[in-house]
Amino acid sequence: MTTNAPTSRIDPRAQRTRTLLQKALGELLTERSLASVTIADITRRATVNRATFYAHFRDKDDLLEHCLREKCRVLLCHALPEQRQHTPEAWHHLIKDVLDFFARMPRQCPQAARQWNDIVVNAMREELDRLLGEWLTEARPTRAVRQTLIAAISGAIVTSGMQWLRGKADVTTEEGAAELTAFIVSGMH
Repeated sequence: MTTNAPTSRIDPRAQRTRTLLQKALGELLTERSLASVTIADITRRATVNRATFYAHFRDKDDLLEHCLREKCRVLLCHALPEQRQHTPEAWHHLIKDVLDFFARMPRQCPQAARQWNDIVVNAMREELDRLLGEWLTEARPTRAVRQTLIAAISGAIVTSGMQWLRGKADVTTEEGAAELTAFIVSGMH
């Protein structure tokens, strides 16, 4: 896997606080619904005060979106190969990791799969667009071609992933990744 984990220019103390808040929300969501979780619950669990919470996030939905986006970012950073070569194996690995993420979500966090479907899908799509933009810079020299290719590839991967998120996939993630890889690789040559 790659060591290109997401790097942040945020102050280490602020990052530590954000991590505490994310962890607190995650723990609380294993106990009850988002609607029943209050800012006071989150700050108490994270051992920070309300002003600190609001210095980092607008509200609990903003915190939730940040948590989900960060999960997508970390997954994708680890899924992209270090060499950035556009081999069928590299594409398959990336696609399989994304499909597995969507397939695991209904089991690991049923609430996220049901209630935050749009947030999860949008976060994955935006992070995939961003990382594919970096990955494909060398492969497609013109910006217009690269942007079109990114939109088509990320759309295909995320739309496929939604089948697992909604429990409607009729193939394994391995089979889905193989089919999608063949489709994407054939279109790139």
